[in-house]
Amino acid sequence: MSVQVWLQDFESYAETFRWTDLQRYVFCKRSLSGTAKLYIECEAKPRSYSQLKASLYAEFKPRISAADVHSKMATTRKSHDESCREYLYKMIDIASQAEVDVPSIISYVIQGINDSANGKAILYGSNSIQEFKEKLIIYEKIKKSESQPKEKTQVAYADKNKTMQSRIKSRYCFNCGSREHEFHMCPQKEKGPKCFGCNDFGHKRNDCPKATKSSLVNVVSVNNMCVPVKVNRVIIESLLDTGSDICVIKESVMKIIKPMSFDRTKSISVAGLGSKVHTKGVCKLNMEINGEIYTDVETHIVNDRCMKYNLLLGASIIRQAVVKIEAGKLTMVKKSS
Repeated sequence: MSVQVWLQDFESYAETFRWTDLQRYVFCKRSLSGTAKLYIECEAKPRSYSQLKASLYAEFKPRISAADVHSKMATTRKSHDESCREYLYKMIDIASQAEVDVPSIISYVIQGINDSANGKAILYGSNSIQEFKEKLIIYEKIKKSESQPKEKTQVAYADKNKTMQSRIKSRYCFNCGSREHEFHMCPQKEKGPKCFGCNDFGHKRNDCPKATKSSLVNVVSVNNMCVPVKVNRVIIESLLDTGSDICVIKESVMKIIKPMSFDRTKSISVAGLGSKVHTKGVCKLNMEINGEIYTDVETHIVNDRCMKYNLLLGASIIRQAVVKIEAGKLTMVKKSS
């Protein structure tokens, strides 16, 4: 702080509290510190407040020229994180080091605001700092309102871009199974639907004329506890698990057999599949095992990663059948009512 500003602040306090010259002399000396305190005590040694004030100003008066002040004001720019009024007060403080007139201060402030000439047109024509301050307030409101639609546009563009990326990731052709294009752009569209059993076009898997034992869904030969189960004309190699309370099916297999009903809200926690697993819902299946029909078998769906078997037959269906193992071959016969 310059000595002139410091003395002005001190005298404003003195006038507020109505200090006498003696009180001003005492409080002024006690308020000094550093070099100023050493100078007054060791060299100047004033006897009154007027002498103290004159000594301080003579020793610490600004050594900067008016040209230096104008040069500093011309190069000072408003930073993006300060308001227009904060910038104005900073420029007024710099101008206080020399006799800079009000029009020059206003001109330097306008020059230091980073905006086009048309954008700052509202700031010109002020005759006093107070009038200029009011124009700065209006200018800030205008700039704030102009920035809001721009921010909304950027958010909308980001949302649109995110939606497009999500759509690209989820793209899938229901005709040939490719993830490179969607159904309406499929180059094999004229050949008809693709059979995911024999990979030929013109029919679906359920109607495949080449359907044999080789059409088992991801056949897994585990041990003699495996049994073929037919669901919606699809044969699934299944594991008979006497230790399980429920029947469990892979999500990918469920999508192939396409059950009539599927409830996603009935999700439960299942232990025993390597770790605790949350099912993705439950469906009711009509199963054919060894020529016997088991209707409305409640079957829980899990993610493919949770289970290496396509279908796990638990106690809910075992209770309905007699299980026999003869010559290493597993058979299930439905109990008579």
